[in-house]
Amino acid sequence: MLGIHNVNYKNSNIDFDFGFSKKNLDFSLHHQGEYGGNYADYAEMLTCLYKLVENAELIEVHKNYKDNEYLKNTFVLISAINNDGNIAPVQLEVKEYDKGQSNSLYLNVVLSKIKKSAVVKGEHNGNTDISNPLVADFIISLSQLFANVNPTDKRFLKYVPDNFLSTVQIEAKCEAQKIDYNKYGRYAEVFENVDKSNSSNKYSESAGNSNVLPDNANQSNNTDNKAVINNNDIRYSLADGKGGKYSINEDIQKQFEKDVDDVINLRYNSSSPLILGVTPAILQEIGLNALPIAITKNHVYSIAVDDAQAKKDGRYKKGTNYHGLGATAVKEIYEKLSNPIAVIAADNSKYISQRVIAFVDLSINGIQVIAPIEVDAEISQGSDSIDANLIVSYYDKNNISNMLSKALALEANNQVGFYYLDKKRAQSLLVPLGLQLPPQPNNVGSNIIIRHISSNVNRKIDTVLKSRQFIRWFGGFVVLVELGIYKLHF
Repeated sequence: MLGIHNVNYKNSNIDFDFGFSKKNLDFSLHHQGEYGGNYADYAEMLTCLYKLVENAELIEVHKNYKDNEYLKNTFVLISAINNDGNIAPVQLEVKEYDKGQSNSLYLNVVLSKIKKSAVVKGEHNGNTDISNPLVADFIISLSQLFANVNPTDKRFLKYVPDNFLSTVQIEAKCEAQKIDYNKYGRYAEVFENVDKSNSSNKYSESAGNSNVLPDNANQSNNTDNKAVINNNDIRYSLADGKGGKYSINEDIQKQFEKDVDDVINLRYNSSSPLILGVTPAILQEIGLNALPIAITKNHVYSIAVDDAQAKKDGRYKKGTNYHGLGATAVKEIYEKLSNPIAVIAADNSKYISQRVIAFVDLSINGIQVIAPIEVDAEISQGSDSIDANLIVSYYDKNNISNMLSKALALEANNQVGFYYLDKKRAQSLLVPLGLQLPPQPNNVGSNIIIRHISSNVNRKIDTVLKSRQFIRWFGGFVVLVELGIYKLHF
């Protein structure tokens, strides 16, 4: 039939070939009506199935949750076809088996049609943060496609991160997740969280509980997703960063602490910086992107050990300041940065447009520590580069008087000296130095002052959706016009 059986299908995101059986065709036809499309759309889709599969983009991988002992993983992909002036998204699912069963294209269904103008002219349901297609007449942005998926296609929406979706779509997505929760126990963490917090969706912006990177490389927005492809581009692209002050991902923190120990004990063999998690929510409020926050192994070492230890280890370098704060202080960096006393601009004119400086209380003999952070830095992760906010040091600066005096002088002149200020806790910095807040910030009713960095710090990207890792993840730009098939592109 149409030459679709007895064919080895391929997709560059999946490292094995797979077939499409008559049984799975029947299964897909059975579900076609439930996904909003019709059988005529489905028949047209089958005429170019091979190219649709080839051009599809991977959006999720999840483990077996239906008690099939032979099923290893399910790959969820999205593709699209041009249909009489409309764009018809196509959802595909590929199942990977072990113990002799053949890998297969398990499900392919055509979703509700979208008007072509909605996805090729840059309409995003009012979301102006997402970039337009590079070539509007030929390339469909995944962000645009997701933003215009019909809420009736909720079975597909459950795979899409919330930052692409409208409120109505998120509600539909939550309904689909609740069905899986009731039938299979999936998304248990989501709905246990809902029960405790009254939030409609753990991953929506209103929930405010997820200031973490996904636990696993290919985890999109689903708590039971376990990665099978080591794709850090996805891991470093999808955090929503709307969490509270101490929202620390335990798995990432555990890995960070292990890496710190390995650095100090000379066992860390990678050249890549260490990842602490997503940039803390408070730093995002002042304008830093929801990128990974990282620190180099050299800075970890110089923060933790003193001169004597560095010489003993044979790693002493003249001109390097070894602060001797210890391993515990390094391991607490994320927690401390999540609850700073103040954040100001860099006091060095060389870095003033590139960095912010956070003041934190180290709670070791009352030591005050500063943490300069380079905004939107390019760092290496394995063979790739990613965008991150990079901690370029973390140390006890004996003379912080000059730095604070400059910030206070700017405030007295009705300019921004503090991007973030906890006025009560700041007294521990100011009073011992004989300094005090000028009237303008002191008269603000709230104890917390938050200002955006945009007026002084040059951000290289204006949203995580334009980061290197996100663009690599949603790569692709080829359009096969003669078949009416669109290659998806971010």
